[in-house]
Amino acid sequence: MANASSLVGDEEVNYDPRILIRKAHAATSSKGSATAIIAMLERNGRMKVANVGDCGLRVIRKGQIIFSTSPQEHYFDCPYQLSSELVGQTYLDAMFSSVEVAEGDTIVMGSDGLFDNVFDREIVSTLAIHTDVVEAAKALANLASNHSMDSRFESPYSLEARTKGLDVPFWKKILGMKLTGGKLDDITVIVGQVVTSPSIGILDEVTKTEEVKGTESIGILDELQRTQKIEGTDSIGVLNEAQTAYAQVKKGFGGRKTSTKTLPY
Repeated sequence: MANASSLVGDEEVNYDPRILIRKAHAATSSKGSATAIIAMLERNGRMKVANVGDCGLRVIRKGQIIFSTSPQEHYFDCPYQLSSELVGQTYLDAMFSSVEVAEGDTIVMGSDGLFDNVFDREIVSTLAIHTDVVEAAKALANLASNHSMDSRFESPYSLEARTKGLDVPFWKKILGMKLTGGKLDDITVIVGQVVTSPSIGILDEVTKTEEVKGTESIGILDELQRTQKIEGTDSIGVLNEAQTAYAQVKKGFGGRKTSTKTLPY
């Protein structure tokens, strides 16, 4: 995402997240693969989203989810991914969508570690409690982390696994047992709120809270001179605050890295 951040102002990108993915992907030489999601907000209030894999985005308005992305998977628990190797997907595989946002809308972006462990209704209820985006991001990251380690929790991940035919052995079913539990995974959360900006230009300073591996840093940061790197297999970002009458004035970031493994069946 460091490459994507540096290319936001590229004339060829022109508010198209698919082109941004193409150029950032081409500039990446790091080994491995990753899912990605990019959202770009135009001055007319239209947000364009390009997604490769199972990162996700929700738009919440007045306590209701009015827009959500869908994950891309080859099969259950095997998402599309970008890679610097010959294998993997490209920007041509990205799922593209757009949505009109309005002042007061809340945007939640996250890796699958969030959406595999937290239901949409829990996202909405958490935002109702934590109206500050910084606190909301931290609360959602902590909730996802707690659910991921709860072997008895009926998570979105375990529910989907059972619908795909993945469950406990038959003899356990006879005893009334079933597959439950969250999914241990990297968890990344960004929460933003849409407001009307009185002037056009990048907001030089935003209040941001980061929580990575249990450590926190709070401060006023210069977005023009910052490159953010998040450990894990997923990277996400809310991009393109430049030259827009709509902007996320306050963005909350919460991330927690855990061991990466799936539930035992």
